[in-house]
Amino acid sequence: MLEIIDISKDSADIKDQLLTASINQGFLFVKGHGIPQSHIDEMFKLSKDFFNLDESLKNKHAITNNIGYTSLTQEQLDKKKSKDYKEAYNFGKIDFESGSFPVENHPEIFQKNQLLVQKTNQLMYKVAQKLFKHLLTALEVDEAEINELDNCFDGDTNTVLRFLKYPQIRAVKEDVNDDIRAGAHTDYGLMAILFQQEGQEGLQLNLNEENDKDWVSIKYLPSDDPEKEGAPLVINFGDLLQFWTNGTIRSTVHRVVVPESRHADRYSMVFFVHPVFDTSLEAWNSKYIKKDAENKKNMTANEHLLMRLKETYI
Repeated sequence: MLEIIDISKDSADIKDQLLTASINQGFLFVKGHGIPQSHIDEMFKLSKDFFNLDESLKNKHAITNNIGYTSLTQEQLDKKKSKDYKEAYNFGKIDFESGSFPVENHPEIFQKNQLLVQKTNQLMYKVAQKLFKHLLTALEVDEAEINELDNCFDGDTNTVLRFLKYPQIRAVKEDVNDDIRAGAHTDYGLMAILFQQEGQEGLQLNLNEENDKDWVSIKYLPSDDPEKEGAPLVINFGDLLQFWTNGTIRSTVHRVVVPESRHADRYSMVFFVHPVFDTSLEAWNSKYIKKDAENKKNMTANEHLLMRLKETYI
């Protein structure tokens, strides 16, 4: 079972839980995020309305520079398996403070719902910023460095808000890999913040790197207080953070599989968090983190993402 961490608490109160989750699992549940369930429901409705548009309208906004629409089987996250049976839409060039994005470049349905998307960006930024600060404190990073890193989201970043639809699949299996909706992979960035819906599970983790058949399913976790906030968010740390901390923070392999029923669409939303483009990925001064090896490549956050994107889009 993943750690369930209340980010509304003081860092000292959640330190042990957060270290266990980040070092051993790479995934956790976060509550205390304060995002109303009504807001989450509105976003899922907007996502569904977009994916229900005619394919010709969606393809007018085909993905470019990691922003826009990705059609079915366009991505292949696991090179050893079939292409991914999913659709996606990415919002990028997000200003964290205001939540704004260049809305004029997006479909009309998103232009009409600009304020809803902006509000989501703001809410996600607050969660990311708070969790990152908790993590730095738990790792006992020098206070001066924490203060400096507190600004690492303020500027141009590769952060993306992504809508996902995994369409229902025929009851009869058509090939050996058709139980996989999104192939086994790790995420690129600092962290990913995921909204799930009850009854639409499918996310699985592989915590045993020596056995690619050892998968753990992540169940939907309901809210403790639905009137106060929605269900706990699923958080996972990404390759950039693993690289930045020289392997201390774990970027865990995960995938999305088809549920046993095979007859329902699955929708999810993810906020992929990246630091500003020119952030240096030199290791922090922490007793938990190894010093940079002499052969570690001097890389920025933007260079790291570009490297990973080249490996995915084919």
